[in-house]
Amino acid sequence: MTLTLSAPPLLLHRILCQHGITLRPIKAGDNDAMRDVIIAVLTEYGCIGPGYACNDPETQAMSAAYDGVTGQYWVIEDPEGTVLGGGGFSQLKGTNPSDGIAELQKVYFSPQLRGLGLGKQILTLAIEGARSAGYRTLYAETVPHMIHAIGLYERLGFELLNAPLGNTGHAERCTTRYALHL
Repeated sequence: MTLTLSAPPLLLHRILCQHGITLRPIKAGDNDAMRDVIIAVLTEYGCIGPGYACNDPETQAMSAAYDGVTGQYWVIEDPEGTVLGGGGFSQLKGTNPSDGIAELQKVYFSPQLRGLGLGKQILTLAIEGARSAGYRTLYAETVPHMIHAIGLYERLGFELLNAPLGNTGHAERCTTRYALHL
């Protein structure tokens, strides 16, 4: 089951309109652009190689990864239709549906989107979507030097964990883990 966004919340709508950008569910034509954004951001933060999202199979075909799952992935594009970032959630790999754990997935933005409040808005959509889908926990992984992501997780009520959940394939590299009880 794929969740769809009927209309963005008011604050998100204002941000989108003010900057002439669009938020929408990912589609097949976005795969290459979103992969390029993910790789560029991870390269910027020195997070390239095994154990990082750039090597996940779904990074090559993001739209297919969210087809038929209980989750959602949104992309943000500029007025010319260039994908500049995205983020979403889905069931945490290595867990069962009965565990009720979703993972915040691949929230990455090109530099021109940063500082607009879109990270908080995407996370808010993911939180609301995961809760509506029946998940009880939203899990996130990052690296210690992604301080803006860490700060955002903490401001939104995520709690720091001592050990990873599930089996994302990132546990050795992404050593900063959070969970939000929904």
